[in-house]
Amino acid sequence: MANLVHICPRGVFQQIGEIFIFISLQTLIIISFKLALMHYKCLHGLAPSYLADVCTAVSSVVGRWQLRSVNSRTLVVPGTRTTIGRRNFVVSGPATWNRLPVELRTSSLSIDTFAKKLKAHLFSCEHL
Repeated sequence: MANLVHICPRGVFQQIGEIFIFISLQTLIIISFKLALMHYKCLHGLAPSYLADVCTAVSSVVGRWQLRSVNSRTLVVPGTRTTIGRRNFVVSGPATWNRLPVELRTSSLSIDTFAKKLKAHLFSCEHL
């Protein structure tokens, strides 16, 4: 590695770092897209029942039906203590869904229109 540092020009490692960051951001956006789309399918009855059972709306939980978040169609995010637990579909999916703008969560769009608007939102500069 030391020989590589002396051979390569100074800007090469900076460019490699920037490329790595760009690829990492693209990967995170793709994962967010797939999670949000799967939860859209769960809420609209287009997903298998074993996934739809995991998506729990705040409005369906006893004691939470009076919260303001009921109108914005948020999902219950279960608590977890570990990083691995936060990566679980049951936790990361509702968290991703709840971060979407209210216009995307509450509208009755077709799946194609939802996917287009979701991509536009995720790839916009405001999201990054």
